[in-house]
Amino acid sequence: AVVSTQSTGRLSRYLQILTCNSATKSNPLPIGSLFVLNGPSFLLAIIGTFCTAFLTMAINALTMPWGGKYFSLPCMITVGLIYRALDDVPGLIRIPLEETTTPEDHLIKWKLHQAERATTEAKATEMAQINVNAENCGEVA
Repeated sequence: AVVSTQSTGRLSRYLQILTCNSATKSNPLPIGSLFVLNGPSFLLAIIGTFCTAFLTMAINALTMPWGGKYFSLPCMITVGLIYRALDDVPGLIRIPLEETTTPEDHLIKWKLHQAERATTEAKATEMAQINVNAENCGEVA
């Protein structure tokens, strides 16, 4: 059988991903993230725990008559739902896996990020105000 170079390259990439061989500093393989322990992350952990427990009971009740196995499906569903809602949780400090160091370093990076974001928002607001003023001056003249 003839195997093309492109399919062999894809196959080796998939094997690297499965075996985590590509998780180096130059080519990070982020699978998930960590959260700085604060109120929102603690609350999210509690909600996730209860959600996983209830999903486990529900899926177990559904699959029990057929002897079905669900393994980590309840946990994966809960993690998927949490990742969908990450942007809606205020105060949640998310640290990608490739940037993990120490908790103190994470907090410093987060505070710097917040300061840069506030500066950018202030500049955008100032530019919007200048544009509104310029439009108003154009209408009067």
